[in-house]
Amino acid sequence: MRMARALVVAAVVVGGCGTPLTSPFSRVDLPPGLTPVVLAADGDSLLVGGQWADRPVVPGLLRLGADRRPVEVPLTPATPYGGLAEWTSLTADDGRILAIGGKRGGAHGNVRWSVWTGTAAGVAERKQAAGAFGSYGAGDLIGGALPDGGPVVIGTWENARTAMDVAAWTIDEAHTATRLPSAGTALESTAAEIVFPTGVSATDRSVIVSGWQVDTASGAQTPVIWHSEAGATGWTKTPLPDSGATAIADAVTCHPTCTTTGRTDHTAAVWLRNGTTWTRLPDMPATPTTDQTPLPAPMWLDDRLLVAVPHETGIRLLSWRAGTWTTHETGLPGTPTALARAGDHLYLLTTDNETRTLWHTPTTTLTSDTEPR
Repeated sequence: MRMARALVVAAVVVGGCGTPLTSPFSRVDLPPGLTPVVLAADGDSLLVGGQWADRPVVPGLLRLGADRRPVEVPLTPATPYGGLAEWTSLTADDGRILAIGGKRGGAHGNVRWSVWTGTAAGVAERKQAAGAFGSYGAGDLIGGALPDGGPVVIGTWENARTAMDVAAWTIDEAHTATRLPSAGTALESTAAEIVFPTGVSATDRSVIVSGWQVDTASGAQTPVIWHSEAGATGWTKTPLPDSGATAIADAVTCHPTCTTTGRTDHTAAVWLRNGTTWTRLPDMPATPTTDQTPLPAPMWLDDRLLVAVPHETGIRLLSWRAGTWTTHETGLPGTPTALARAGDHLYLLTTDNETRTLWHTPTTTLTSDTEPR
């Protein structure tokens, strides 16, 4: 059996007490005062959404090109709460950018949501009518997607009869958000099944939402995927197979093939879509998880599927290719928050004791001839 080939890349030493770990990842230098929160690949560039500690406009957006030098994307808030927003979601496609932020405030301490659209030349908050995202019955906004038909925002809204529904808003050319009815669709909670969305992605035409549902009679939790026919219309719901007794789908990506990370019986799991059928990938290296450590969306690196998972020895990247799993030790402490590829570099956002750090490594680190483990 051949030994794993050594990773010949710039390395950093991480860790506090105990034995330091050598990592193939290097820290990305970001402007002082900016905490990275969300990532999105935009072609060969990476978008980094963060929060400024020392500016009157709190949300920030950076663009990293091939040289990984951060360039600020101009942001234009339209409301006081927009200027204080904390990013919840960031997505990009073919130059289009969609971001969602929120900030608690007001007499009742509700989240004041803001939706932002634009390009790398500038992103603006799109002011909405009162009650568009926050009113009696309002829930949370989960994320946004950019199918061909225009931006779609996914969140939750009160069901007229029980609990909360998955809710979908469209954003038209005038930047106006319109919530579409969930009643009578696959997005609706019922007396038998209560639904919860967790993540969102898009294909060319469709929106894909990950989440879970609770059987009100048995209490069983089942991971599910919602799939639209086009834009935010024509929804179907698919329970994911081989999910054990208690399971959740955490996050989803559809670039190029739809896959979702999740947890089943406190162990990490991944499902992949082939046509209209979802299959749980077998023989995934055992990774204990908790409700406090949801997994970030997986990503494709050419013909390899990458999944970032926490581990007691440091964050791991699990690579699946042609039915075989490979374990890559990053040596980075904490938990993975986001994973993205831009150009010939892979980016990993981590959280360790509330400190968020952005790391990068050449894609060749994971496409070299590495021994499966």
